[in-house]
Amino acid sequence: MKLRPLRPVTALMTVGLLLAVGCRPTEQVSHYRVPKTEELLKINGPDPSEQSAAEQYRMLAAMIPRNEQAWFFRLTGPAESVADEADKFRALIASVTFLKDDAPPTWKLPDGWRQLPPSGMRYATIEIPAETGTLDLSVTVLPRNDPDLDSYTLSNLNRWRNQLGLTPASLRQLRDGVEHIALEGAEATLFDLVGRKPKDTMPRGPFAGGTMPADPIHQSTKGEARDGQ
Repeated sequence: MKLRPLRPVTALMTVGLLLAVGCRPTEQVSHYRVPKTEELLKINGPDPSEQSAAEQYRMLAAMIPRNEQAWFFRLTGPAESVADEADKFRALIASVTFLKDDAPPTWKLPDGWRQLPPSGMRYATIEIPAETGTLDLSVTVLPRNDPDLDSYTLSNLNRWRNQLGLTPASLRQLRDGVEHIALEGAEATLFDLVGRKPKDTMPRGPFAGGTMPADPIHQSTKGEARDGQ
């Protein structure tokens, strides 16, 4: 039997179908690469040429919504010191587990890190030895006062950006610029920011409390919550 040539429209549809099938990934694989400080500054921070290494501060933060609450893990310090701990910070977050609805999370501490008991606004403080001195990782839990998760997340992100001297992010930047990690019973959203050393440099104990200076982002943003530093 003699085959008839395909019509142009049919041919295009056939090619498009083949391309769609051929390009479809067999499975989703999520890769994570710890960005260099220079890359983060180019995206999220001031011009690196205007800063000395001592002025560059980096913040690693994770927010984990859980029922009517949100758990915050936050590490801030000199950029290079924090960069050395980025892999361990992510491993800590990936180990967070919620065993029961009404129970606090558990996690596995990386080697060399030391956890202190709850005090003040903090559920825990984790001390991390570094060349520049001990880094301080805070763990806090707060009520979710905004039912819109995107709005709640963005308000907290913009407060942190404000502390580092960065301009507010948009909802699109939020969705494109964070990483999500599936946990046992929850999902963590990770933030990685580099900017200027926070203006509030007064010495604080590991369980700092009290009233933080008001900032424009906090005063004007709906649903924002303080995470106890």
